[in-house]
Amino acid sequence: MSNAPVTTCTGTFFDSGGNTGDYSNNSTFTKTFCPSTAGSSIRFVFTSFNLEQNVDELFVYDGDSTASPLLATYSGTNIPPVIQPTGANTSGCITFVFTSDAVTTASGWSASISCVTPCQDIIANLDSTAPTADTDNIIKVCVGESIAFNGSATFSTSGVGAVYTWNFDDGTTATGQNVNKVFGAPGIYRVNLIVNDPLDCRNSNFINQVVQVSDDPQISFYSVFDETCKNVPLDITANVSYNTFIYDCVPPVSGVTFLPDGSGASYETSIVVDCYDSSATLTDINQITGICLNMEHSYIGDLEIKIKSPNGQTVILLPTDSSGGANGANLGTYLGNPWDGATQGNGAGTGTNYCFTMSASSLLIDGVLTPGLNEAGNSITGGNYLPFQSFTNLLGSPLNGVWTITVTDDQMSDDGYIFDWGITFDPTLSPPDLSFTPFSSSVSWTPDPTITNINGNTITVESDTPGTYCYTYTVVNNFGCISTNVKCIEILDAPTIVEDVPDLESCDENFDLETHIPEILGSLDPSTYDVYFYASEADAIAGLPRLYHMFVDSSPPTTIYVRVENYLLSCPAFTEFNLVTVPCGANQPDDMFACDDVSNDGFEIFDLTSQDATVLGINPASDYTITYHTTQSGADNNTDLASPFSAFNGTNQVIYVRMESIADPSVYYT
Repeated sequence: MSNAPVTTCTGTFFDSGGNTGDYSNNSTFTKTFCPSTAGSSIRFVFTSFNLEQNVDELFVYDGDSTASPLLATYSGTNIPPVIQPTGANTSGCITFVFTSDAVTTASGWSASISCVTPCQDIIANLDSTAPTADTDNIIKVCVGESIAFNGSATFSTSGVGAVYTWNFDDGTTATGQNVNKVFGAPGIYRVNLIVNDPLDCRNSNFINQVVQVSDDPQISFYSVFDETCKNVPLDITANVSYNTFIYDCVPPVSGVTFLPDGSGASYETSIVVDCYDSSATLTDINQITGICLNMEHSYIGDLEIKIKSPNGQTVILLPTDSSGGANGANLGTYLGNPWDGATQGNGAGTGTNYCFTMSASSLLIDGVLTPGLNEAGNSITGGNYLPFQSFTNLLGSPLNGVWTITVTDDQMSDDGYIFDWGITFDPTLSPPDLSFTPFSSSVSWTPDPTITNINGNTITVESDTPGTYCYTYTVVNNFGCISTNVKCIEILDAPTIVEDVPDLESCDENFDLETHIPEILGSLDPSTYDVYFYASEADAIAGLPRLYHMFVDSSPPTTIYVRVENYLLSCPAFTEFNLVTVPCGANQPDDMFACDDVSNDGFEIFDLTSQDATVLGINPASDYTITYHTTQSGADNNTDLASPFSAFNGTNQVIYVRMESIADPSVYYT
């Protein structure tokens, strides 16, 4: 190592002892490396490193002089990570300063030199969409509705050969500046445009266009019955329900990363977080609830594991040789269940989940040991562990962006895998205003002549014609999603009975209602029908309470309401008739007998008036005149009178009785 600056893109950077010797005591060197390729940056990958711990030091400056910002200071035997200029360093140069004391020397370092082309600045633009976003910058569509996305990008150098990839946050992507997308499921999606140039540099911003996708309104119906009788109204109510969609920002999980043997080599695996507000930053160390790796490796002491945030802030999760851990004996243990030694070529072992969180109480190196599954060695049990450095170093980092795990392998002979890893944040950081519940903007029933009334979402239907009737309800929600549903009912017929039933007459207050059943049923078979009697129409419709068929009518005339049912027809038929009290007419008197007297002349006197009471029965004597006649025509015409005290011979004499109304002589009974 000398103080002379170097312009190159190849070679090896050694300490003052060169490839084989130790560096010198009392050394102070300053050396600047700049790239020989215009527009590129110098890059160093250290393959060995050995300085007297905390005394001899190598300082790294981000630029072409020591006036540039200090990137890092290295000492001891931990191999530094890959060193190259930051994005703010436009010179592409790196300056090293090495100092050693007068006592101890060591083998120094070796680092390969190369150049990399820095990424240009790329800004993705969302030029337009159809349909357009609302005033809250949210696109609202229905499931199955197409959205046109039109995008572009601004490049600091050139956009030639750029690839435009749309990420729709549903596991699908599309390529091109102008694309169409149909979301197949309801929910909340953040659409982003990723622009990569030919050097695989990508845009630094996120457009985060929010799309809310609504499902169709869900319509259900309620009615007391699914059938009704003709001329009987039925209410049908339509009910509309909606799903609520809660926005939950879940950062993605990485794929598999192989960690081969490599002394000083670093391996990176990244995920892109893009579901938070663009301005959201980490303000509290507990907002990172976990950084979890599912991995295996055959020697924990080989590894340094580091997390880098989107703006370049870093935290060491596990240091090389796990310095600072209480259990140094664990350095030779496994992570997960790897293959080791002679079986190392068997490929991937079995991963174990290791999560780093500030709520844990111990470092990974101090974890509980458990016997390995594949090998005889011990493995550190999975679980939650403290990071080696506090998450305080990440405060101020944006949540959205590229988060990177860097694993540096410090020694040879061991390998492993990161099967996946991810970072989780406090759920309260998810934007709550993106959750939504659709609502109805218009509802309607399709007109139908059997709809007799509409009251909000309830209709009343009625028809005098039996059959199947269907009613359609339509809902449009605030997203414009249309849903229709149909409710069908059966209107049933009733038995055909006599509508104009004649009165039931009785000459007293006692009526046997069942004697009137033939008059009600007409031509119907009485054996297949049930006939019930009621005091009111409402009782007949309700079916309760029924009247006993032997009915006493104390104040005629009275109307009796009838319900006729048949088990084959659900609907009853209804009719009515009146109870009417009429005169009872003349009762049949008993025959009269008498014995001949001593004269034995064949004649005896019969007192016909003795039959008056029998003939009248319950009829008042004051209302009728009783007369007796020797012929039927005489009784009908009020002639051929027989004396009330007539003498008749021994032959059978038929007497005809006439009971005539005093109030109306034209009314009589014989």
